[in-house]
Amino acid sequence: MIEYHTLAAGAIEAIVFAHHGDPFGVLGPHEYENGLVVRAFLPYAASISVVLVDQTAITPCTLPA
Repeated sequence: MIEYHTLAAGAIEAIVFAHHGDPFGVLGPHEYENGLVVRAFLPYAASISVVLVDQTAITPCTLPA
């Protein structure tokens, strides 16, 4: 089972209204025990592309916004 790391409603609201005291503590790449989570706030994006680079491969990933 995949565990999703969701944010509290207050943190999301603070990001949306540009009041968050540490936006990079919420947005961007974050490692968890079961993998990497990348969060972005791009309200006008049609899609988002993330390129994962490890020691053996470069893996592009495009997700619908």
